Amino acid sequence: MESHQEQQKQLEAQLERAKAKIQASKAQDQQAQKLQWERERDNQLEIFVQQRTTIDNLRAQTEELEAQELRLQAEMEVLHEKQQEASETEARRIRRLVHERTTLLEDELAKGKLDLDYITQVVSSAHRQELKQNQPDNHENTALSVNNLVQDVQERRRRDFEVAESNFLNRMRSFQLEKDELAKKAKELQVTKKRALQILSQNQQLAIKSFFDTPLTEEKRSSSPSLDFGEILQSLNQSGSQVKQIQAVGSERNSGRRNFADALQQARANLERGSKRIEEIQKNLESRKIEAQKLGVSISGAIATGTMESGD
Repeated sequence: MESHQEQQKQLEAQLERAKAKIQASKAQDQQAQKLQWERERDNQLEIFVQQRTTIDNLRAQTEELEAQELRLQAEMEVLHEKQQEASETEARRIRRLVHERTTLLEDELAKGKLDLDYITQVVSSAHRQELKQNQPDNHENTALSVNNLVQDVQERRRRDFEVAESNFLNRMRSFQLEKDELAKKAKELQVTKKRALQILSQNQQLAIKSFFDTPLTEEKRSSSPSLDFGEILQSLNQSGSQVKQIQAVGSERNSGRRNFADALQQARANLERGSKRIEEIQKNLESRKIEAQKLGVSISGAIATGTMESGD
């Protein structure tokens, strides 16, 4: 009996020790799970903070690139306005030169007409003088004076025309030089514009490439901001509200597309029904024409038969 009780006590002691070991093991497992969960939470928060920092950096770079793009657009607008102003100035100069040339020709024609009128008057007066005097010597003198007068007028006209031609050629040469200078400036403006666009594109590509290619170093990790759970929750809430807004806009857009598709389908159905209705009306008209022709034939036959009977 005593041995049985002693064995029972030993068994109970072993059971207590086993329970204690089990509880200790459970406590260790819980502690290990807690540590593992805390490590995972810290890693996730660290990743979140790193991503947030990277996004902020990328947003700052994007804003800087947008500002640079706006500056380049403003510069390109200024260049475009200058180029347009230069083109308008060139067009006005061309119109002025053409107008001056036309005016020059008109002036020359007017001078020639005046000279011809003067020569005609001189010849007429000389001819009248010759008829009055009726002497050969006076005729020769008059002809000689007329020839001298004509030669003088032609020489003066030739000198005036040479001077006008020289002035016109000088203006054309200066115009060509200005035109070449404007073309050179326009080409320089195009090269500058192309270079500005290339720089803008290269800056954007470099920013995106540096974002994806730059490894996360220990310095960046150490310089990461401290965790602010309130800010993190606020950012998550803002992200959720932005997602809701985007979903609402998407649903409105989809609703508008559905309404437009329904309206388009309704219009197509109306067109189809209209074409079918037109076909039905045409068929009804054809059938009525056939019936009218049949009735006309039958009526004419009946009239002919009645006429024959009355004749008999």
